[in-house]
Amino acid sequence: MRLRAALAACLLGLFAALAAVAQDGPPTVTLFREAYAFAGPGPANQQIGVIYPDQPLRLLERNLAGTWVHVQLTDAAGNVLRDGWVISGYIRDRGMLRFSQIPVNPMPDNSADWAPTFASRALYAVPVIPSLSPAMLDVYRRGQALGNDPRAISKVGDSLVASSEYLTPMSSTQRALNAFDDLNAVADRFGPSLATPSAAASIGLSSFAVLDPMWADPERGCQPGETPLECEYRIRRPAVAFIMFGPNDVRAMTDTGFGQQMRVIVQRTLDLGIIPVLNLFSIHPDDPYAAAAIAFNTQLIALASELQVPLINLWAAARVLPNYGLDVDNIHLTYSGYDYLFYDGGNEAYSGVALHNLLSMRTLQGIQAAVDAAGLNAPPTPTPSG
Repeated sequence: MRLRAALAACLLGLFAALAAVAQDGPPTVTLFREAYAFAGPGPANQQIGVIYPDQPLRLLERNLAGTWVHVQLTDAAGNVLRDGWVISGYIRDRGMLRFSQIPVNPMPDNSADWAPTFASRALYAVPVIPSLSPAMLDVYRRGQALGNDPRAISKVGDSLVASSEYLTPMSSTQRALNAFDDLNAVADRFGPSLATPSAAASIGLSSFAVLDPMWADPERGCQPGETPLECEYRIRRPAVAFIMFGPNDVRAMTDTGFGQQMRVIVQRTLDLGIIPVLNLFSIHPDDPYAAAAIAFNTQLIALASELQVPLINLWAAARVLPNYGLDVDNIHLTYSGYDYLFYDGGNEAYSGVALHNLLSMRTLQGIQAAVDAAGLNAPPTPTPSG
């Protein structure tokens, strides 16, 4: 009897160990729709083939944003039939996943060699999520010495940025981040600063108007002779500013003039110890201004590279969205249909605003991690008494 009991205990231990190994292995997922698999986490990569709905897939890793996942399709014997990257928004029951527990592959999002046009090569070469340069850590350090709020962020731009759907939902306690559970800390930290509208983000605002005192709104606390940009930065004292112009400017000015205006905006932001986060903007390839938009975005890339400021590549990320993430006017981004952060059904794979919010929060997460790693938010060391 003792021998049987010991043997049973050993078998139970073995089964428990095997179950633990199985649990620690890659999760199995299925897609709810047909999807192309690519050699990397972006559309400018070699196409590997098609993966059909309801095929069991091993989820191996994700990209930094969590918008693409690396999966494998195997047969009953474990042979790999398909190995590639698919859009994570196509995963069935994705609310059960936690991307914080999925390994991150830092490989490039896209390969310029697979860009569909020569003109778009430079745009595809830019990472979707930026990293923070040492120069920006110096800017942050200077901003803290000037009294900037480490928990405050500003929105600077036209109607796409002024929209109550962009970043503002971070201020709500109602949210459903689901697979992006690790972004709750980002929303908790920076969300309260977005509860009031920005003085530097409004409908019709351009890269010229944001520097024009005529556009400053006294109802938002702006003083006589103060530009919307100066007003916003004085009132909010942010650590980070998300800046996006282009969809309106491209219809009214040259790319060179746009680049000059953006340089002034970025430099004034840097002078106040605020980290400026630039954004490439999406445009439909059939839009009459499509070629000009590439030139405008190229100006932003050059400026970000020269001044070492972060740049979100919304243009490349939105290439896989329906109508490139654009609404029927081909200017504004499509809404998710929710006035709070809701990421249960892969919204970022369909809504331009949901995708932009996700990329912006990931960028904030990276900035905060770099700042913390540099010890810039650590409490001051007490001075020894006596």
